Amino acid sequence: MMRNIVTLFLFNNSIQSVSARGFFGLSELKTLDLSRNPIRIFPNGTFSYLLSLLLLNISNTDISSLGWNIFINNNNLTVLDLSYSRVGSIQYSMFRGLSLLEELYMSNVPTKVHSFSDLRVFNL
Repeated sequence: MMRNIVTLFLFNNSIQSVSARGFFGLSELKTLDLSRNPIRIFPNGTFSYLLSLLLLNISNTDISSLGWNIFINNNNLTVLDLSYSRVGSIQYSMFRGLSLLEELYMSNVPTKVHSFSDLRVFNL
């Protein structure tokens, strides 16, 4: 059954879009890697069904913006990799509710960065 999947590696698969309900039913998923795909946008709510998600890698994508509530319901997320994406502006409010976030990777992201003092690792 798909709902028992804990790790999903979809990197480097030429995925261009993900629907808002694309991960519905994967409530046990802990690791999701969508890196190295030409994804331009993640609709609001894309990750909201992933209640157990610990690690999200969306590095090396063509994403240029993130909705303010893109990570809603991802309270368990501890690692987020946005490296080499094209995100233009990152506001701390995007991460509201991510009280367990410890590592944020943003190498080579052409963005205006705001304070993230609560993180254990903040890699630019």
